Amino acid sequence: MGFRDDLDAEEAEDFRKAGCAHILALSGQHLSILAAAVSLLCKPLLGPRKSRIASLLLASAFVFVAGPGPSLLRSILMYGLAALAFFLDRPQPSLNVLALAFAATALADPTAARSLSYTLSYLALFGLVVLGPRFERLLLPILPPPLAAAFAASLAAQCATGPLMAIAFGALYPSGLLASVVSSPLVAAFIWWGLGASLLVGAFPGLAPALAVVSGLLHKALAWTMSFFAGWPALTLSGPSLPLAVAVVVLAAAFVYALPHVEYRAFAHRRARRATKL
Repeated sequence: MGFRDDLDAEEAEDFRKAGCAHILALSGQHLSILAAAVSLLCKPLLGPRKSRIASLLLASAFVFVAGPGPSLLRSILMYGLAALAFFLDRPQPSLNVLALAFAATALADPTAARSLSYTLSYLALFGLVVLGPRFERLLLPILPPPLAAAFAASLAAQCATGPLMAIAFGALYPSGLLASVVSSPLVAAFIWWGLGASLLVGAFPGLAPALAVVSGLLHKALAWTMSFFAGWPALTLSGPSLPLAVAVVVLAAAFVYALPHVEYRAFAHRRARRATKL
């Protein structure tokens, strides 16, 4: 639910230094796991359409109770728009849904839409949608598919948000590239386990001590991961190094985005030359 009353200040600092502060905020990952759980449970009984409605209603209730933070509001808007397109038999690409959600946010609350947290949230997902598949294409020849997808997602989000992070905070955290890959399955397991264990304890309170042991182990694994990567050096930026770092990240992202188009043009050119010779 987003409560951080028992979060140790040193542990929170480790998340920040590891480039994973976003894990501590309610995000689309929480919403997607809740929606997926409801769909999984309801689909055999209600069918795909009604189960989607049920998951959307629960996700909306969760956002209402937890509060419409930037990432949660973006996620519920995108989920609602995607569901509407599905019911109208007009499914849309993710980038279209993201753009519609941002337009709706900007119209409803222009001030909030210009805030740093909103901008970072939309930039991160923009990177995942646009740059993610291109990074994955580059990594697949050298990494197994699951690792390639994980590293591609981390690289895409970092490239999309890096320039703004550098300008806003004067630092970049290269450790976040690897820390996000390592922590992502731990976070997913922690959330899934928390949901399942909460349901079990509600039905069988006597199981609480045993289930708490597993929760503690998952928490320790995540905290140790953040502590390890927090020890990696940050890239502090000031003076001429700031615009240079921003330019490097932007150019790297532009190169990854443009590479498939360049390769296709080169392929088409070679094919045209062969056809001319024949």
